[in-house]
Amino acid sequence: MIKIQNIFVVFLIAFAAIIFVFQKEIIDFLNLYFQQNSFFYFPIESPSFVSGLFVGDVMLSRGVAYQIEKNNDLDFPFQNIKSLLLKNDFVFGNLETPIIDGRKIKSGEMILRADEKMVPILKKI
Repeated sequence: MIKIQNIFVVFLIAFAAIIFVFQKEIIDFLNLYFQQNSFFYFPIESPSFVSGLFVGDVMLSRGVAYQIEKNNDLDFPFQNIKSLLLKNDFVFGNLETPIIDGRKIKSGEMILRADEKMVPILKKI
């Protein structure tokens, strides 16, 4: 005699096989059904990728400050890598100098300070 439990197990296996074989069609049908009836349907956009670049120390004092002044170009430290930096959603670097107003640093001094004019340059990069 066939037991009810055996019939139930066979039924579950067959049901799982049907769902497995037709899962794409079932999902498409359910999406269409919920779109048309619009209850409990919240379309989800696929996530976008975020790109980031981590660089090392950024020194905008002493020799670099001298080159910025000599070339009269605040973008000078970044001119060769600017396109690489701008390709990313964010760039993270370790700023080695405080950005404060102050006197001109003389050659050979161990005073680290970046000019406040560099703030907009750092923000856009």
